Amino acid sequence: MAARLGLALRDPNRLVARSLYDHDDMTLGTVGRLTWVSDDGQHATLQLADGRTGSMNSASGIGFAVNAVIQVPDDGSSAFELPDDALPPMSSIGVVRKRQGGVTVVEAEGRMQRIPESAVEYAERNTVEFRPASGVIRVIDERPLRPRQRCDAPQVRELPR
Repeated sequence: MAARLGLALRDPNRLVARSLYDHDDMTLGTVGRLTWVSDDGQHATLQLADGRTGSMNSASGIGFAVNAVIQVPDDGSSAFELPDDALPPMSSIGVVRKRQGGVTVVEAEGRMQRIPESAVEYAERNTVEFRPASGVIRVIDERPLRPRQRCDAPQVRELPR
């Protein structure tokens, strides 16, 4: 979509710039990645680009596979598939609470979730970046960071007034 800059005359003494778009088609709507599709293909859940989750139901079938990136148009028309790179895989930050026998349990956003083992070296109590489908991506810190934890920045003193 190529944008052009146009000028609109609203007040005879003032020019106001506005954007004009030169495009064939534009659809506004929610973008997400399917995370589960029922065996009968009529129900699905998706992870939205903004981090929320959603669900879809269709008596005629969803028509998309797990991990498909789709857009659900705001105008109520049918959802359609986008290229996989239209939505990079989403990751989360959490603390490894348990790693034993091929099972990793991570605490993120106040809830525990099981993730697959990965080739990255990590241990219990590490703060990690992970993807629910593929496991730990990288270790952020060897300690469990807490929300609003102070970083190792130089201390600032208040000056007397």
